[in-house]
Amino acid sequence: MSNLHRFIWPEVSTTDAAKSLAFYNALLGWTDNPVMEGGYHIFQIGGKDVGGLYQLMPEQIARGVKPHWLNYVAVESSDASAAKAKSLGGTVLNEPFDVPGVGRMAVIQDPAGATFCLWQDAGYKGVPATGMGACGWTELATKDREKSLAFYQAMFGWIRAEEGKPNQDGFDYAELGLEKGKPFMGVYQIGPEMGPMPSAWTNYFMVEDCDATAKRAGELGGRLYVPPQDIPDVGRFCVIADPFGASFAVVQMLAR
Repeated sequence: MSNLHRFIWPEVSTTDAAKSLAFYNALLGWTDNPVMEGGYHIFQIGGKDVGGLYQLMPEQIARGVKPHWLNYVAVESSDASAAKAKSLGGTVLNEPFDVPGVGRMAVIQDPAGATFCLWQDAGYKGVPATGMGACGWTELATKDREKSLAFYQAMFGWIRAEEGKPNQDGFDYAELGLEKGKPFMGVYQIGPEMGPMPSAWTNYFMVEDCDATAKRAGELGGRLYVPPQDIPDVGRFCVIADPFGASFAVVQMLAR
């Protein structure tokens, strides 16, 4: 299966790499594989890559950048895809640049304000890990659902892999993918009851016990944004902020 136009790398930025590494390793059973002394770290599980971590630079903090999770989408050309994003109403936050010996990337903000990265493989294709501890779903909360759907469908050829259906809160939840019946992400509209929530992508990491993971996150200094709750016919999930404010979700899937 080609990785083209799929999410291939989740990455967290932080203001304290050592403490963030300790948090995620203890919570999700990851191990740390530092690839640069004092720099970029790769999380692994079972010897396979799960995602990355880096410490925010002083100039990023000075610009108001907060710890956050970010997602990379595989493309044939970061330059061509960045230009296409602009033509579709997106904003290029970081113009394409090389990661020596690994790839070429750019940082994009969609028309509704959610941020993601483009990744052109030049030696590293992305995450091979699946199963427990790996990212099993990616979800967009957006301030403008229809504008977001139109942008990503034109940008990457994503289609409605499943027909729209109400979720447990009764609003339409769009499941997207590259083929009918094979979704790998969801999109929903941010409602007024959710407060001043920004448009953003969220990663769902697979766990065996959602409630135990939520409890453990609190013990490790994290906070619960959404307490454990059921997704009918799917499983049980919660949304967690790490000790430095980067948010992510964990999901316990129903046995199939």
